[in-house]
Amino acid sequence: VVVEIDPAPPAIASVVFDSGPGPDADHPASDGAVLDVLVTGLDPSVLSNPGRVGVILGGVATQVDGISAATAAGVYQIQITLIQPPTGSKVPLAVWVDGSGSLPAFIPVGAKPAPPPAS
Repeated sequence: VVVEIDPAPPAIASVVFDSGPGPDADHPASDGAVLDVLVTGLDPSVLSNPGRVGVILGGVATQVDGISAATAAGVYQIQITLIQPPTGSKVPLAVWVDGSGSLPAFIPVGAKPAPPPAS
């Protein structure tokens, strides 16, 4: 009898802006924000085949801009850019690899501020 054991699903360690504080209640993510999703439990071969990785924000697939190994062993950085994201105070974000999904991390996502009126 052969028993196959699937690898553990990815786990989100943190979600941070590419630069600056947040996302948090005082600094919600918004349209155009670049986020780094730090994840453990990834198969290292995803670095050469990033199409195996998906990020879902509020039920909507988000394009993965890149994947790289982070400075800590076993931690990977998945970079995404938000394009017309769903908004809310606790929007679920999950990472999927080969059909296996992480538990969600919840981040605040606000509407992008309107540009100032032309003078």
